[in-house]
Amino acid sequence: SAGQFMKTDGSGNLSFDAAGGGKVLKTKTITKTDTYTNSSTGTHDVTGLSLTMDAPASADSKYLVIAMLTGTSPNGHSNRFMLDGTTTGTLLQGDAAGNRARGISGELFQNNTNQAMTQTLVVLDDPDTTATQTYKVQVVNRSGSTTHVNRSVSDGDGTNILRSASTLTVMEIQD
Repeated sequence: SAGQFMKTDGSGNLSFDAAGGGKVLKTKTITKTDTYTNSSTGTHDVTGLSLTMDAPASADSKYLVIAMLTGTSPNGHSNRFMLDGTTTGTLLQGDAAGNRARGISGELFQNNTNQAMTQTLVVLDDPDTTATQTYKVQVVNRSGSTTHVNRSVSDGDGTNILRSASTLTVMEIQD
């Protein structure tokens, strides 16, 4: 019948079954084309990189969160990007180990004032709730450091100076 597929049991026996499986229920995306700079120590939300998803279809829904970010951190500081969710909090970070920094992404290390690094962060969040969820990109600054988003450290007016864009996409999915 329509919508069915042929499957095998691995021993050569074939049968028909109803199609099923996971599907994307909702998708939202935002693009940030302006710049953001922060020099305060600590964790900070990046203005313009936050998405609120409507209440999910069920508590079994998961959210695929994808962020593509361009940023710089001058003077060799180990600033980094993070993802945060309403229910889950910080999404995917390394284990605590002494004084080491924890995060989802590598360090934003700047060794040329005209370059910026692009990082892609991908996390499957399972908040196990029917509450509305907000996802946001954050930067974590070490003491005395600065993070720039969508621009290089040197922001002079020249053809070798970068201005870029960053995106945040969230998809509600069900198995």
